Amino acid sequence: MNLDYKILLGDLNFRVTYPNLDVRSMLTDIASHESKGKIEEAKQILSKLLTYDQLYQSKKSNDILERYQEGEITFHPTYKYDRYSNIYDSSKKARTPSW
Repeated sequence: MNLDYKILLGDLNFRVTYPNLDVRSMLTDIASHESKGKIEEAKQILSKLLTYDQLYQSKKSNDILERYQEGEITFHPTYKYDRYSNIYDSSKKARTPSW
């Protein structure tokens, strides 16, 4: 058996590199389309948003990360919610929603 291992160490907190208010607006639009059953429209917006994800961008420009594989992202960003809520960061840091 021939195995190759690569271990990544460091700051792996990838973010979305798009203006915070625009990201939040896109997420509102996605939720609106989903609630109306317009799934393809929601997927198109999500797909556009994913192009601004730093991991996605790194996979295209980094020879180590380009072979990294993960499942298709079909869900809204999960970082960073206010504690015990489904509201994105409302602290003074106001972090951009990311995966």
